[in-house]
Amino acid sequence: MVFFSQIASGVKYLIIFLLSIFYSVLHDIPDQSADTLPQDGRTLVLGKRLENPYSVENMIKAYDSMPESSKVIFENHLIDDIIYATHHYVKFTLKSEEELMKLKMDSTIILFYYPLDYEIVSYGEGYYQNIYADQPAYYYASVEANKILPDDIEWELLEYLFIPDDYSDGKSIMSTRIGVIMSEHFIELLVDKSLELTGNLESKEVRGVYPWRPAGKILYEDDKLSKTLGLDGVKVRATRWFTSYIGLSDISGNYRCNGIFKRAANYSFNLERYEFCVKGDGLYTEFNALDRMENWDYSFSRSENEAEFFAATIFRAACHYFYKNIGNLHRPSTNGLESVQIKLVAINDVNDEQGYFSPSIRFWGLSNQIVIYNPYNPTDDIYAIAIHELSHAAHWGMITKMSGAANINRDFQYAEEKMIESWARGVQYFLTKMVYPDYRGGPKIIGDTYTNVVIDLIDTEADSENNNGLSSKEGDDVSGYRMDQIEAALIGNSTWEGWKETIKNRYSNATRNNIDRLFASWEYQSIEQWK
Repeated sequence: MVFFSQIASGVKYLIIFLLSIFYSVLHDIPDQSADTLPQDGRTLVLGKRLENPYSVENMIKAYDSMPESSKVIFENHLIDDIIYATHHYVKFTLKSEEELMKLKMDSTIILFYYPLDYEIVSYGEGYYQNIYADQPAYYYASVEANKILPDDIEWELLEYLFIPDDYSDGKSIMSTRIGVIMSEHFIELLVDKSLELTGNLESKEVRGVYPWRPAGKILYEDDKLSKTLGLDGVKVRATRWFTSYIGLSDISGNYRCNGIFKRAANYSFNLERYEFCVKGDGLYTEFNALDRMENWDYSFSRSENEAEFFAATIFRAACHYFYKNIGNLHRPSTNGLESVQIKLVAINDVNDEQGYFSPSIRFWGLSNQIVIYNPYNPTDDIYAIAIHELSHAAHWGMITKMSGAANINRDFQYAEEKMIESWARGVQYFLTKMVYPDYRGGPKIIGDTYTNVVIDLIDTEADSENNNGLSSKEGDDVSGYRMDQIEAALIGNSTWEGWKETIKNRYSNATRNNIDRLFASWEYQSIEQWK
């Protein structure tokens, strides 16, 4: 049995006293209760504020309450060499979406839209905070103590944290400042004691017999293909107090988080990636499970919840466009300092417009909005409409990045609608058919701005019922063009005619002499009118 010297003991209690004063200063802020969050019955509900077992102050108290025999490894060392701030609990006050995206560029900062030292009564569906100049958004995070945060974003330190039980993959058992390694047994006893002293040692905080890794499946019941698929690309988060582990679902829907827990944790995911997010009627679509020590599976099914299924279908299409095979086409602009996260809003309403993209309007302080209607559409149509609108975003992004031959106002904002929409129609066919082989493209309407001319440029089908501009007796006499060639011809062009001429003159093709007749056939009810 080894004790601190009398001098060390005096210093120890002086440090505790000073930390207590500093703690009270840090917490001299308005108490954020559930009343400060939206109360519409669909959102997260917070309960009481909990005394934080991971504060440096409370960990020191827990250490002092442990049997002295457990402290032998710390002989002749001061308390601040043993228990010190490993992490900082911080609150960000964000005044623009650009500030939020700047934080999200750093994957080591895991943001929460609610404070982490509160009881969670229910998650609901979550919500997305509005960001206006006069209505900032508040986010919370636990970051490593040596983390340098952006100096142009407002943040405040709420608490110094000591988190010894972080079992991230690749992280060894914690060592102190003085290089003494804490045993796993000692760490668990210390955390147990702090949970006990702060009144948090409830059943969900009792350690299990074995450590467990958050994992599970995210599934999607495709009613068009009549089979269950994995919903890949979903980022699942498992959180306990100030520690979070992340797992990304694969093509089979399986995910495994990058760390283990010994106590219960909360699962959550939303339909968001760094480049894009899918929302529903102004809310984030968010899915959660509280206090689990086992795998968590989730399945999207139209029969169970059509609104969720609608949003998940749009998410699948967005993942395809951003991360999968798109035949060398341009992807929508990557989120970053020069562009913003693309928002896809799933509106659970019937509308003849189906959907639209606008790079200029700003909803709820968020730009680059894509709106998609009609959750009752067939699954392949929902997928195709999402691809269609994302192709506009990709087209717009491609033009904005070009110089010289391209002009954003001329070549996109005020370009001829027949060119813009016909290109999007082609992309929706090209990408949707990769997933739904029986997909035939948008409806054929000769003379409309939404043509299937791109399909006629790339295929050899004479499908007069759907995608062939020529009459059935004429056949489809243009084929063999690649999608990336047709896309490249958009650059520097703002008209249907200019686009046609560029395709015809730039790319050698055995059928190019028939392009004039093909384009003209999409402008008239029959080829005879053009003749």
